[in-house]
Amino acid sequence: MPEKKLSGSFEFSAKIWLWNNGKSPASWHFVNVPRDISQQIKKISATMPKKWRWSMKIRARIWFFSRVTSIFPEGKTGTYLLPIKAEVRHELHIQADDEVLLYLDILC
Repeated sequence: MPEKKLSGSFEFSAKIWLWNNGKSPASWHFVNVPRDISQQIKKISATMPKKWRWSMKIRARIWFFSRVTSIFPEGKTGTYLLPIKAEVRHELHIQADDEVLLYLDILC
């Protein structure tokens, strides 16, 4: 069954940043969804079944690369975090500190 798009499509630019806990060689790359868009997404999440209130299923697109994934709320900044997987970074030749144009569609 195809994903159903909700009333939520967003476009924004953001800088990729690197998180590493300092204890392992693994590191994660993220983008913060801007605060105003995060607030709109939070309102949308309040109308969804409880299982989607912590993470939101989305379709994310950077240039030509599109994937269904999830965003997660980040308590300190009040924004959602979008992980940028290695596959995407390698395909698009992007890395930490690069600014990218993103398109997000909320799915359910």
